[in-house]
Amino acid sequence: MKFMSLEAMVPGWIGEQSVSEIVDNVEIFKKVHYVFDDYPSDCIVERSGVYLVTQELKDALKDINATGCEFDDVIVTESEAYEEHTSHIPDHSLPSFYWLKIVGEGGKDDIGSAESAITIVVSERVFSVMRKCGLRDCIVYDWSDTSKVGTHISKLPP
Repeated sequence: MKFMSLEAMVPGWIGEQSVSEIVDNVEIFKKVHYVFDDYPSDCIVERSGVYLVTQELKDALKDINATGCEFDDVIVTESEAYEEHTSHIPDHSLPSFYWLKIVGEGGKDDIGSAESAITIVVSERVFSVMRKCGLRDCIVYDWSDTSKVGTHISKLPP
């Protein structure tokens, strides 16, 4: 099975209502608050190894029984700059988002993390679902389980 690693869009930051702890020099989140500075053009966004997906992508992943992931609620807010950055977009209200918890192993499960723990690795079938749900700014790499590194494919066309 073919796998890709993704560099998801980062249209915001982790907010002050998040709850996390450091375990073995890794930040583990218990609760996530994501603050959007800009409108997300993709169905998946990221910050600091925390991934959010739209309701549409969440439902599609459940429909195909994607392995290696769980979903949880997330607190979503807009920054003071959000209106300024998005006023040119006709309907710039945010879609519903969910926290995508990656519990799988990259190259084995449909959704997993690589050794870095912040790189998301997805199977070809999950990538196909993501494309249908909307990927414009995500950068995609071919991912090889043996090398644990990616080869740049390209930035996705609009």
